[in-house]
Amino acid sequence: MNRREMVSWLSSFAATSALGRLTEADRLRAAETIHAGAVRIGAGLSGRQLAVVTSLADTILPPSDTPGAVDVGVPQFIDHLVADWYDATERTELLGGIDAIDALAKRRLGKGLVEATSQERNAIAADLDGKKDVAESPAATFAKIKGLTVYGYFTSKRVQTEILKNPVIPGRFDGCIPAGGR
Repeated sequence: MNRREMVSWLSSFAATSALGRLTEADRLRAAETIHAGAVRIGAGLSGRQLAVVTSLADTILPPSDTPGAVDVGVPQFIDHLVADWYDATERTELLGGIDAIDALAKRRLGKGLVEATSQERNAIAADLDGKKDVAESPAATFAKIKGLTVYGYFTSKRVQTEILKNPVIPGRFDGCIPAGGR
């Protein structure tokens, strides 16, 4: 099993907690909207916050022999969720947490997360990954961004059609079989 297969398998578990109180129908509509290109970019996140989310998404699922999270529009997906789907409390917590991650990078590295090298971003991500903390903390926000990244990645049209090759309607329908089986 390679890394992407494992992430695909785990995405169903991570996405549920990452998307909070949104219903499955809401999550699917949000995914369809972002992947249809009908989204106002920068409506939920400031320019700096969008850049931080982009850096995190690229760290979580970088490009390899398949496109990475940034290649399939995950930062725009997260921006869309923040702008159009999160309530005020969820929005405030996520935005505060994104700013806290950037501030953490500035304290540790002397520069923001966006300016950090991929190795420096990987070190910060490794330090934050798997820790539980209060809602606006860097660790809690990283966990939420990670879940949103995985969810956005695996619901993107490009991943579904080009990589996973999931059919829209799985299985086969043979409507012209004679009654009686033969």
